[in-house]
Amino acid sequence: MKRTNGVTLVELMVVLAIAAILLTTAVPSMQSFILNRQSDRLTQELQLDLSYARNHAITKATTVTVAPLNGNWSTGWTIQQGATILRQRGEVGRPIADNGVITSTFTQALPLRFDAQGRAVNAGINNIGTINIDVPGCVGRKERTISINFIGQVVIQEANCS
Repeated sequence: MKRTNGVTLVELMVVLAIAAILLTTAVPSMQSFILNRQSDRLTQELQLDLSYARNHAITKATTVTVAPLNGNWSTGWTIQQGATILRQRGEVGRPIADNGVITSTFTQALPLRFDAQGRAVNAGINNIGTINIDVPGCVGRKERTISINFIGQVVIQEANCS
């Protein structure tokens, strides 16, 4: 009997059926994983930039401003010392939050400012403002609220995704 190389049609169909089953279970999990990672990424970038702004204000003994880019936090934000842009995340036409929504009590007209001592300027007794990160479709405790208190401390609170 002559031995042939290759696979039969039945073997190929079995492999394709197994691959289809694996893909139908893996793709939805992968989508929620990607959305959860986006929530984590946005939180980490914002926390890093807020720390940078506060540290720069202390180091240079000046006021540093963190404001939404073109009035929309989902587009991105800028860190400025006077008129000089120190750092910018996101850009018009390419928002930093592809699927997410970032909202805040800080606006273009009333941005977050750190003074030379690292305190949040125009601070109240407790929190002076919040920044909320919401990525629709996330799973678990991936919604974030970033609060900035009067001494410039950044506090991150987690909430269940809506």
